[in-house]
Amino acid sequence: MEALLKSNPGDERTIDQLSQLYERMLANEANPAVQFKLVKLRLKRQELDAAIGLLQQLVTAPEYRRSRQQGFGLCFWQKGMRYLALAEISRAAAGRLRR
Repeated sequence: MEALLKSNPGDERTIDQLSQLYERMLANEANPAVQFKLVKLRLKRQELDAAIGLLQQLVTAPEYRRSRQQGFGLCFWQKGMRYLALAEISRAAAGRLRR
């Protein structure tokens, strides 16, 4: 199904089906990889508050730190919170430079 979405990124039906699948998977077991995939689907649909909620839950997953900060930055930018967006994007960039 993910391959189908890659070939047709705006397909609402596929986005719905993947969202439901990911939500069922997360109901059974916490999985940061699945959670981040769900974040990306929420962002595709401009469901910014839902995406922010999922990103907040990823705080305990250090491997998603940079991606989480970039996601927060994107959400804040789209919500018109430019200062917070720039702060998150700067943190993500600073983390990249330290490595």
